Amino acid sequence: MYSTWEDLYLVIFGPRMGKTTSQVIPAIVDAPGNVVTTSNKRDIIDDTIAVTAGRGEVWVFDPQRIASGFNQSPWFFDPLDMIRREADMMDAAALRLADIFKTAARGHDSGGDAYFSDGGRDLLSRFMLAAALDNRPIGDVYVWVNDDSDRTSVRILNAYPEWSQQATALAATYTITEKTRSGLFSQAAQKATPLGRRETLKWVTPAEGHRRFDAASFVRG
Repeated sequence: MYSTWEDLYLVIFGPRMGKTTSQVIPAIVDAPGNVVTTSNKRDIIDDTIAVTAGRGEVWVFDPQRIASGFNQSPWFFDPLDMIRREADMMDAAALRLADIFKTAARGHDSGGDAYFSDGGRDLLSRFMLAAALDNRPIGDVYVWVNDDSDRTSVRILNAYPEWSQQATALAATYTITEKTRSGLFSQAAQKATPLGRRETLKWVTPAEGHRRFDAASFVRG
């Protein structure tokens, strides 16, 4: 059977029947352009990097240290870059990014009270917008969602008249009843949980001398 590069196909093998060797690695080696591949083992890296490194940059994202001992120049991916991409669409992009965190934490159907679930997502998106505008690391968002007395994000948004509605909405969240406010912050904090992990932050925080992964440039490279 044959497929074009635009086809989607599913291959089902039993364990240790050669899925990686006969399907995944040849597809990576033969690919006419950039490749994104995922695995819970390091064999794909070891068996393809000699070929792929000759075609361009290789980025191995490994916060769980599955490929421990693999040497590469350090790099990071700042999720807030997707918010900064278009100045007029930053609020919409922040909501999309927050929705990714929501789905990762709870799935598409989060269950429970939609008011708190969606409200937590909206709160998280405003924190992300503030961090992006002020060129802060995304780790600051984790601090804000876990401290409902920290108004740093409100001050940032107030400094940008074009985002006055977002600033007003965020400020209002701090003034609602304590029980409701606690519920919204709790929901936002659950969605932002990965940002509190030290190893995760290494991969999403800008650092001097580290390569910056730009997804938009990557797909056009």
